[in-house]
Amino acid sequence: MSTASRRGAAPPPPAPAPVKGRQSAYQIEKGLKQSLESVDAGLKKFLASMKGSGMAEALQGYRTMQTVLVQQRLWAHSNGRTALAPLFRSIAQTAGELHRIFSGYAEAMRPLKELDKLTRIDAQATRAAAQAPTSAAVAPEQPAKPAEESPEEASAGGAAGETT
Repeated sequence: MSTASRRGAAPPPPAPAPVKGRQSAYQIEKGLKQSLESVDAGLKKFLASMKGSGMAEALQGYRTMQTVLVQQRLWAHSNGRTALAPLFRSIAQTAGELHRIFSGYAEAMRPLKELDKLTRIDAQATRAAAQAPTSAAVAPEQPAKPAEESPEEASAGGAAGETT
């Protein structure tokens, strides 16, 4: 078991094993289903871990901490309290590392949060995403085209099960 799996993070899905000749649509679907089930389970485990850690509930406390630290830094600077600079620097460095990690996860999840509505993507954006590990697979200029709603879904206010 990999370190990422033990921590609850979903590892990237394995590529389907190449088979001599062409695979049938059924074989491709079967492999894809297994891969999707694995990713789904991994993401749910990661989410449960995040929720179980209390991170969602702690967000307001971190926002308050942010406000207080900004005020403290401005006070220390305007009052010439240079002895505190190393502590502010250390907090900034740690916050920067946390931001780097969390923003990477947030960026990876951004296009996936509407994956069920995706029907096509811009080919140029796909190539760019493959070259830049944190870029989205959908070009900002040409967002993913949501699946067409049936007249029943449109009159009901969206796709079944959809929440906004």
